[in-house]
Amino acid sequence: LKPHVCLRGGGGLFSSARPALMEATPEKTAWQGFYLQFGQQHPVNFDNILFDRGRTLRGGGADEVGQFEFKGKYTDTGVKFTKVYTTGSDKGATPLTYEGKFRSTPEGTAIVGRYYWEEPGDGDGFEMLRSKDLEQRREAAFKSVVASMKVKVGLVRLLTEDIWMALCKVTYLFLHTDDSAIQLLFTVLSLLAGLAMTAVGPFLESRVARVMAEASRGVAPPTIAEGAKRDQASAVDAAKEEAARAGYRKMAEDEEEDKEYQQRMQEAEQITTVEYLTGNLDYIALLMEQRHKPAEVIDIAITDVIAGMPIIQAALVLSSGLFWGYTVSFPLLFAVPCQEGVPSAAHLVFFATAFFNIFIQIWCASLTKYGYLMLVHAPQMYAFDTGVSFLGLFSSYSSVAWIVMIRNCGVWLWKPAAAIYLVGMIALQAVPGVYLLATCQHLPMALRLSQNNLLIALLKPNP
Repeated sequence: LKPHVCLRGGGGLFSSARPALMEATPEKTAWQGFYLQFGQQHPVNFDNILFDRGRTLRGGGADEVGQFEFKGKYTDTGVKFTKVYTTGSDKGATPLTYEGKFRSTPEGTAIVGRYYWEEPGDGDGFEMLRSKDLEQRREAAFKSVVASMKVKVGLVRLLTEDIWMALCKVTYLFLHTDDSAIQLLFTVLSLLAGLAMTAVGPFLESRVARVMAEASRGVAPPTIAEGAKRDQASAVDAAKEEAARAGYRKMAEDEEEDKEYQQRMQEAEQITTVEYLTGNLDYIALLMEQRHKPAEVIDIAITDVIAGMPIIQAALVLSSGLFWGYTVSFPLLFAVPCQEGVPSAAHLVFFATAFFNIFIQIWCASLTKYGYLMLVHAPQMYAFDTGVSFLGLFSSYSSVAWIVMIRNCGVWLWKPAAAIYLVGMIALQAVPGVYLLATCQHLPMALRLSQNNLLIALLKPNP
């Protein structure tokens, strides 16, 4: 994968390029490989390879010569892309064309082919391998970062709203045991919803962050809002280390590798009783190994779907805005007489806004390969994340309804509870969440603040 200033003549190629240290090198990613020149292998790192929903591919990387970018498309048998160096001695040199075929190997998915300047005979061979082991560690590192982000957001809610609102509700239950049964029951349900959100928030996610950080040892934590991030280490050392790693070999010219993958697919298709609760996650994992192959929809990050499709972004902003607008205007819309429960009409509006929010999440999720496969082969896993979303929405709704309920009974606790809700929930969560969604900034954080937990579960690192 190395462009040169070439002189064509006498049937040979002469290069004026000399290897040079690069200004920066990308983090280790799942895609590694090498190009051949004069019978020698030269290692290459790829910081990202994005397979777009438009059936194109793009990305960048680095090798001994410099950093590069490439753009291309799918062909009948594989891929074809053009690569241009952006740094190093060959910056701005003649672009190289690459044509390769996808292969499934025990080590992972590979792209095998040739690179050339003008005619296929000009160049030599190249191989790119997407290591399954490294990809698993990258994904664990990514999940650790996402879990840590969710812990931080959960701590904001815990320290500014959950603890103090729970204290107000417990105090109410202790001082007003003679109130109507419906009021006490609604208070208990609201209290339990808040405590449950606390349990699945910072406490559960902190454990996930620790476990995933251990599983990803040796892999730098990726960002969750952008693609791979560059560091300042030596490009040559990083590239050679990956090319020399154990288990990396030159692919054979036959199709034995594909047979091994097909055998694994057949084994994964055999559903066991264990999977009745979780769905066939092994089958999904195998299908996700083939990032270049669609599953009714193209493999694309959920954040790219939101940022790249205005109708999806608008729908998410609308669903979140409707819910939070309803909770803020609840005191103006419904009267809750003392000793009576919240009217059924208020609950009906809540369920309508909550189900609309969850429907939009499922719609958005189904536009990604991972979300589609989860919906088809493991719908059970959707239940937990949609349940968490619904629980978070109910916790917010029930708190404001409870405040209105006790205010009409003259209970002084409504004042501190209202202040806690306005600051901890509206000012620090709802407003920032809707704003970040509307501006497409820090989308993972925006999804967590706006209770779009199903979409958070679909966050994955770039292929």
